[in-house]
Amino acid sequence: IEEWFYQSLAGIVPDNKKPGFKHFFIQPEIVGDMTFVKATYQSIYGTIASAWEKKDGKLILKVEIPVNTSATIKLPVSKNTEIKINGKIAKNLELGSGKYTIECEI
Repeated sequence: IEEWFYQSLAGIVPDNKKPGFKHFFIQPEIVGDMTFVKATYQSIYGTIASAWEKKDGKLILKVEIPVNTSATIKLPVSKNTEIKINGKIAKNLELGSGKYTIECEI
């Protein structure tokens, strides 16, 4: 159950090509009547965090990517959906270390 929570609901998924969470994916599954999920994982590089909530027809995803790592964000929305990262329209969902707030319509 724990693996399902981290990998499916929170969407913290390791990249098998770069072991140890040097690179990973954040790809949360938005299911049923759930309105939020929050999880952290302690990797060898530091804390990985993924927290999402559904609010007013939007998906708000907050992620934390440790220093010296990167993540690819995969959202359960259509390709034409406008996505904002930290308030700016995003074209690239490949992110380096830092804290980000990602918003889009669902």
